[in-house]
Amino acid sequence: MIQPTHIEHGIVCNTADERGATDQAMVELVERMGTDMKGIKNKHLTKDTICFPFSSKRKRMSTILENVTGEGYDKRIHIKGASEIVKNCCNSYLNAAGEVCEMTDEMNKQLD
Repeated sequence: MIQPTHIEHGIVCNTADERGATDQAMVELVERMGTDMKGIKNKHLTKDTICFPFSSKRKRMSTILENVTGEGYDKRIHIKGASEIVKNCCNSYLNAAGEVCEMTDEMNKQLD
């Protein structure tokens, strides 16, 4: 199962300051969860954070976070946008048990 921290990171660190209705609803969700939004931003968003803002051409927003796990390769990219665009950026996925699995043609067809 996806850990709440994945959701918190994705929403807190990959939401523009100017929010539409959907982004505002997601921020309100993590606030109701008791998320320390300021703490997460301070830990993961630095002056060196790489962020690709949403654009109508790219149809997605991406932010590369550092200091995510505290061990090994400690970076994670969060992408949000049109589902078919985001899916095409993926080479793996988390299954229902939370295990990382290779994105196969069969899974691509299921997701389509």
